[in-house]
Amino acid sequence: MALFIWTEFWKRESQSFFKIMRMSTSVFANRFQARFNHTDCKILDFGCGPGFLVELLAKQKCQITGLDINESYIRICQQHFPYHSFSVIDTDLESLQTSLNEQTKILSYDFVILLSVSQYYPSHKEFESTIITLSSYLKKGGTLIVADVISKDTSGWKDLLAVFRQSIRSGNVFNLIGFVLHLLFSNYHKVSKQAPLLTFEDESLKNLANSLSLSYQKFEGMTLHPTRNTYAFSVPLESR
Repeated sequence: MALFIWTEFWKRESQSFFKIMRMSTSVFANRFQARFNHTDCKILDFGCGPGFLVELLAKQKCQITGLDINESYIRICQQHFPYHSFSVIDTDLESLQTSLNEQTKILSYDFVILLSVSQYYPSHKEFESTIITLSSYLKKGGTLIVADVISKDTSGWKDLLAVFRQSIRSGNVFNLIGFVLHLLFSNYHKVSKQAPLLTFEDESLKNLANSLSLSYQKFEGMTLHPTRNTYAFSVPLESR
């Protein structure tokens, strides 16, 4: 039920989050570029939205595949980035691998990125199934990044304060006010009560990486939200 609720919300969402989403994505993109060697590489952006991360990484000569459940987001990406590949995906996890095989032109990636995606899964089991599938598309030495992950220690107020400060610096205060009002009075608020955002703990993600024979790293401060974490699962160079 939770998957259906969040799926329907994001399928119908249009541009209400765009200004703040773009600002938040730019923070992650800058920190990703500073930490990882990503020039002239192949990237799978899982949950690409309207292409804010694509826009920033494409400047580094990266070849990008973007996947999302929102058809309008994919149309925006296809219009703005015609030299990259974008597809609408089904949320049926059993058909995810078939969908990926049919819709992606690249069979192995240097990076697979899930930015602000994990919290909308209905269960850890379904999230783990997605990670298992996506990790099979990594090259030797490739890295799967799960960014902006919520835990039991995440503080909504501290994260909101960080967003407020960034909004002041970037001249987005009025956009932030509109964003907060949208959160409070739109379906997002209603849906979040029916299907609370999924949280993760370090140990469970470390165990998941170990079960896939992937190396595990935890990073703090990779996204705009200071109390959320980012995790990197990497394929050893000697494997595959």
